[in-house]
Amino acid sequence: MRQRTAPPVTVVVVRHTWWRAAVLALAGVGWLALGAWAVAHRGAWAVAALGPALLLSLWGVLGRHWRRPGFVLRWDGQCWHWREPERRHECRGRATVRIDLGAWMLLQLVPHQGRGTVWLPLQRAGLEARWHALRCAVYSPTCAMDPLAGPSSSTA
Repeated sequence: MRQRTAPPVTVVVVRHTWWRAAVLALAGVGWLALGAWAVAHRGAWAVAALGPALLLSLWGVLGRHWRRPGFVLRWDGQCWHWREPERRHECRGRATVRIDLGAWMLLQLVPHQGRGTVWLPLQRAGLEARWHALRCAVYSPTCAMDPLAGPSSSTA
């Protein structure tokens, strides 16, 4: 007997406001800890090390997470497909919801073959028209052809 699944849906993820805010907040906590460390050590070397450390981490936060290009995520009714911006080929695998806050989710995408896990933050803002369909799809049963899942497993 064939299981019913969610209908196909495709989204292009370009907004990451919540994710960016969380990364920036975490970086801010790290910067405060570095500042407290430099003050506690009161040495010229500690203050001198603080500047490059802050600049390097700021570059990492802004460069890696601030200007993220579009990520194509597609559910074909049986399996997940995605294309990372820096890759030309499409991956195929399973999606697992790791955090669900209603208007924001963190998905773990695991390909059937090839590279390792991809973590994808999703938010309702920018995907309003497809958000419900996307949520239905991520909680749909995993496709039977999925070599990483059993015949009756689900993505949730």
